Amino acid sequence: MRKIYKILLFSFLFSILIPLINISVVQAQLILVNDKYDVIKIDIPKNRIEALNYKKKAGIVYILIDGYTKIYQNEKSVPWTRIKVRDVIRVKGGVTWDFKVKAKEIWINKN
Repeated sequence: MRKIYKILLFSFLFSILIPLINISVVQAQLILVNDKYDVIKIDIPKNRIEALNYKKKAGIVYILIDGYTKIYQNEKSVPWTRIKVRDVIRVKGGVTWDFKVKAKEIWINKN
């Protein structure tokens, strides 16, 4: 009988303590972006571009640029300072939790 109580006590404590020591899992980016945007403003100190969706023209979207972002123009890799206001760019990347676009690739199309 004592053995059953020990097993029940252990299983009860185990079921209570497991959620307390559980390690949270890193969550992946779930929403992918592959859209065209009109560049409105380039914010170099914050490494981002303010843009409007090319078709919808609804709301400003912030496109974040980091060291892993690749930028292309005419099939050649270029620095991101080549992007100018009123350029049309195609952005491939993902959406962050605060609804900014984190760019993986940017293709510059001149107007």
